[in-house]
Amino acid sequence: MVPDRTRVRTTEGREYSPPVSPLTLFSRTLPIKLLPALQYERAKDAWDRVLTEAPNHAKVLQQLGWLYHQSSAPFVNQDMAVQYLTRSLETG
Repeated sequence: MVPDRTRVRTTEGREYSPPVSPLTLFSRTLPIKLLPALQYERAKDAWDRVLTEAPNHAKVLQQLGWLYHQSSAPFVNQDMAVQYLTRSLETG
């Protein structure tokens, strides 16, 4: 889900939509325990987008680790889970 952007007026009177912060996108995603099975891909994609902007974001790395650990996720991968969780600990 992409957050709504609010129009902002500059001091010169021009309006624009400020860019969406990747951390705003992260904060609007659901915790893993609330994700229906079909939403795992969307959560993974959202967190991957955050990592492109903030590659050492400890909370996002932790969430991706737990996501890859979930046996009901279509992309379950324990090795990836350990890698993300380890990076989370190292950067946090």
